[in-house]
Amino acid sequence: MKVHSNKLLLVIEDEEEARDLMVGIIKRKGVSVLETGKGKEAIELYRNFKPDGVILDLHLPDIKGEEVLKEIKNINPEAKIYLITGTADRIEIEEATKLGAIGYISKPIMVEELLKIVDFF
Repeated sequence: MKVHSNKLLLVIEDEEEARDLMVGIIKRKGVSVLETGKGKEAIELYRNFKPDGVILDLHLPDIKGEEVLKEIKNINPEAKIYLITGTADRIEIEEATKLGAIGYISKPIMVEELLKIVDFF
């Protein structure tokens, strides 16, 4: 596949089926993708590759999404991070927004919403 974009996004989602779906949609837009289901690995991927944008699930198996958000913002205060949440817990979303998240999308993820986010990055 030819890549028509020099964008690189990092998708952090522990549910493999949801992650595969998102990655497939993003790649069809011609955007390169790094992916993981673990927060600690996500931080290292961000540190090593400095992607243009991050799509971050708030609920990860190893560390909280908020901690991943904080660490990425420590690496790059200008990092663009969108959240994914299946619970849509308003307090959790508000806290993450205070930490620097740009916005969020709820699961199940709608293709149109995901494409808008990809275009934003």
